[in-house]
Amino acid sequence: MGAASSLGRVLKQNGGLKISLYAEATPQSFRSIPKFGCDAVIVRVTSEAIRRAAMKVRLPLVNASSWLEHPGVPTVRHDLARAGRLAAEYLLDKGVREFGSVVFPGGWYIQARQQAFEQVLQQHGITPKTIFLKSHYPQKLLPLPESERHRFRQWVSQLAPSAALVLTDDYDAGILMEVCREAGLEIPRDLSLLAIGSHGNWSPPCPVPLSTVEQDDDRQMAQILAALQRQAQGLPLRQSILEIPPKGVLERESTRDGHINDHAIRHVLSYIRTNPQKRIKVKHLIKVAKVSRVTLERRFKRATGQSPGEYLIQHRVHKAKTIMLQKPQERMGATARAAGFRNYHQFRLNFIGEMGTTPKQWLVQQAIHR
Repeated sequence: MGAASSLGRVLKQNGGLKISLYAEATPQSFRSIPKFGCDAVIVRVTSEAIRRAAMKVRLPLVNASSWLEHPGVPTVRHDLARAGRLAAEYLLDKGVREFGSVVFPGGWYIQARQQAFEQVLQQHGITPKTIFLKSHYPQKLLPLPESERHRFRQWVSQLAPSAALVLTDDYDAGILMEVCREAGLEIPRDLSLLAIGSHGNWSPPCPVPLSTVEQDDDRQMAQILAALQRQAQGLPLRQSILEIPPKGVLERESTRDGHINDHAIRHVLSYIRTNPQKRIKVKHLIKVAKVSRVTLERRFKRATGQSPGEYLIQHRVHKAKTIMLQKPQERMGATARAAGFRNYHQFRLNFIGEMGTTPKQWLVQQAIHR
């Protein structure tokens, strides 16, 4: 990035290519490309004007931004729809049934995350309560205005203590945690908090470690470099827009059973999570909770909306899905055992019951959407 325009800084040498990063490009900045003597360009297309300027560049070029749905140039970006779905599935799997959705200003990426998140909830008959906040970010790195803090404080006070707050972006997460506390709501004691998008080290610190859907930045960069290499060699790209699936939900303190007030049930859920390969049965949970079967089932149903048996099956299927996405070449029998199923046959039957398709068919479908 140049001193005045924050553009055109040479990043690195990669396979003989001198690559320049245009992180915050302006249409005028593209005129400076020849000065840097670069062989390829990584750019963030964040407006129609930048889109038009980027399309005129005659060097290998890749857009790394999701600001525009149709950027007009080769693009490697994060799979925003999958991130939104993953956020919803994660919280539903934890037994959350009431949601507050906080939507920030931004490009197409905000809409894509939010729509996918809401679609999953709608499939379960749930409509989240939604607030659209007028944050300064990303145009200016300034805190949330006082007027918006007040509006959010009034809104969040109306949510049930068992709800989960889901943010389409994480930049103002720390401030929102403070406002929740001002409203008498502690994270995670009273509300769970999850961000679908994350800026990593660029995000301001949070008073409570924030759970996020974790982007796979390393894989994105590897695919960007591969796309630049193909262009430099005169080879056609396999697709104009490549979307990189998220790594998964990075669970931190902000979502660790904050929506459940029953200490015994929280202890049971912790036991299930910390023993992923153990073939847990309801009788094991009775010993953990130190209550009768009838009492466990009644309190578990009240806390999570499911019976212990239903929750165990859903949890194992969710674990299996995570393993399959991370290790698509793994044998199904090994995946079944790692997720806590007795064998592949049991895994297949329960997976069909939860997902309406076989594990192998589901994995093929995921590969198609990558």
